[in-house]
Amino acid sequence: MARKKNRAKKQGAAPTVHAPLTPAEFPSLKIDHPLEAIFRDAVDQARKGKGDARHGQGRDFMRQTWLETANAHGSGFLTGQAEKKLRESLAMPHYGERRSERLGALVYIAMAIIKDDIDNGIKVR
Repeated sequence: MARKKNRAKKQGAAPTVHAPLTPAEFPSLKIDHPLEAIFRDAVDQARKGKGDARHGQGRDFMRQTWLETANAHGSGFLTGQAEKKLRESLAMPHYGERRSERLGALVYIAMAIIKDDIDNGIKVR
């Protein structure tokens, strides 16, 4: 096991991977879908990972430059970024890098949904 940890360090930082929540952990929530842990990891990346470090710098998500850029160039900018990240992930030999890049693509897809909601008069918190 220690051998794998050392190897992971050489290949880049190990990704944060959440196990699905159980009802015992959060009794008020009904959590039974395998996608939930993936979406939580994507949110974590946007909140405090590579996304925040590069773009957020502690600012509220809805006050970051992604929305200004999407307003100037349309949501195609966001879906294009998602596609770029997915294509780049195909060439990444290490699991952690691929996973991180693909989580970033999910974040860009979510941004496109947020932009579409805003454009259609839906209040986004």
